[in-house]
Amino acid sequence: MSNVWAQGRYRSVADHIRPVATQLVTSAQTRVNLAGATVYDLGCGIGAVALQCAAAGAAVTGVDFTQELLDQAAIESAGAGLDVRWLLADASATGLPDAGADAVVSSMGIIFVDPVVALPEIGRLLRPGGTFAYSAWSPAGDQPLRRPIAEVVGAPPAGAASPDVWATPDPVAFGEYFTAVEIEEHMYTWQFGSLDEAIAFVTTESPVHVNMLSSLDDDRKQRVVNGFRAAFDDLTLSDGSVSFAVPYVVVLATRKG
Repeated sequence: MSNVWAQGRYRSVADHIRPVATQLVTSAQTRVNLAGATVYDLGCGIGAVALQCAAAGAAVTGVDFTQELLDQAAIESAGAGLDVRWLLADASATGLPDAGADAVVSSMGIIFVDPVVALPEIGRLLRPGGTFAYSAWSPAGDQPLRRPIAEVVGAPPAGAASPDVWATPDPVAFGEYFTAVEIEEHMYTWQFGSLDEAIAFVTTESPVHVNMLSSLDDDRKQRVVNGFRAAFDDLTLSDGSVSFAVPYVVVLATRKG
């Protein structure tokens, strides 16, 4: 089942944002003891969060709808000697049992699913008192990885589901299933060795960017790439590297009994 996430080189994205995955696991552990817990990682990618949870003693199922990423995750878990179940499924319709999880986690994965369909499934999967923990990019502040796209392509159409909505959980939607919703604010610093490395990330590695660029005509594609080059050039340090910090949140919630 190939899709947008099989484009580019997702491993580069996962390697860059591994600290975000680690923060998510650390935050989740303030709500749930992972040792002996049953954990579902939705939109698990190549398994950064799933493997950390398994290493902490959890029984983990990693769910993703991209077979290519699950294949990489299986190699990672085998190499680490960790027993993780990898499941090819949509995060909004996993087929996993009702109330089977002590925790549902997702690092920058579930945010690409419309909460209207995702929240009922997550609520179904969690036992009463179970923990839902996820990370999401915050739309606040300057966004060098987004701004050049918006300047050329424009904003998403009104009413379209956006990952940004996950950064500020809707009280009504979340309130149907969850209580004790907590939003932690964090910063992540993107770092690239050079301007060319930063350009390569958005043009050949990041699946979201690669997919977006492939949908544009040659003129608009070049304008977006030029926009990235200008944005990254402004962020280039004296040693030639590119560095910029962006905000993200970790959201913690408890399944209602």
